[in-house]
Amino acid sequence: MLESTIGRLGVPPSQLIAWMGPAIGPGHFEVGNEVRSAFTTDDVGAKAAFVPNARGRWQCDLYALARRRLSTLGVAGIFGGGWCTFAARELALTMRSSHIAARASTHTGRAPADGHLLALVSSPPLATMTRLMDVPSDDLFAEMFTKQLGVLFGEGGTIAAGSRVIADTIADAYDLHPTIVDGSGLSRNDRSSPLEVVDLLRDVWNTRVGNELSASLPVVGVEGTVKTIGLKTAAQGHCRAKTGTLNYVTNLAGYCHSRSGKTIAFALFVDGPDNGTAILEENKMIAAIARY
Repeated sequence: MLESTIGRLGVPPSQLIAWMGPAIGPGHFEVGNEVRSAFTTDDVGAKAAFVPNARGRWQCDLYALARRRLSTLGVAGIFGGGWCTFAARELALTMRSSHIAARASTHTGRAPADGHLLALVSSPPLATMTRLMDVPSDDLFAEMFTKQLGVLFGEGGTIAAGSRVIADTIADAYDLHPTIVDGSGLSRNDRSSPLEVVDLLRDVWNTRVGNELSASLPVVGVEGTVKTIGLKTAAQGHCRAKTGTLNYVTNLAGYCHSRSGKTIAFALFVDGPDNGTAILEENKMIAAIARY
């Protein structure tokens, strides 16, 4: 099933992130020899996911099997796992039988100082998340990041609040003043200039933030939304860039390592021509930049 699902997504596995949700855990999932054989006949390494029990059967670790399959397929990030739905149900039933309230809840709160840690879930590093966003140009990722910025540093978990955080940060740190109304750039009310973008790229270059930004951008002519840009030119494999596309708006910005040994920050904004025509022109422009 995993192989079929990833095949139908049409995205290179290296650009995917997998999160494994709750499932029955190895302490409670008991299987027979026929199930174990189905997994281990063609994959000897899968034997590690099966532990014999006193009843002559096997305790099966579904999370370990899924991780192994996903890793073999080349999935870049695999997270989650470790929750046993059977154990959670038994815990809830036991608590209720002891007259201790147990129910699902969506609100947040502060744990008591003398509480015991039951589980810990860690997010992937931001550098990983930004690459997973930038390479395929995932607009939903961008909007969710923006909402999170609103929660942490603004007036709430909205796109508007997060956009204000982004605009204020850019103004305070770099004295740049673009108009930002969302995180994805899909609104035609977003306003900036090529010079502002280049100024920002130059300001962050060789900083920790700049290094993470550069590493998150897809390689021109190789991957992501720039896979077909700059093919068979000096730009292929030597530039990293992010696309920004609406109907009759075709933007491209990033860094090129030119033939002269320089790193050049660039931003190309083409408004008016249809996207196909604009991309052909940007192919010529980015090739010229890389040849500089």
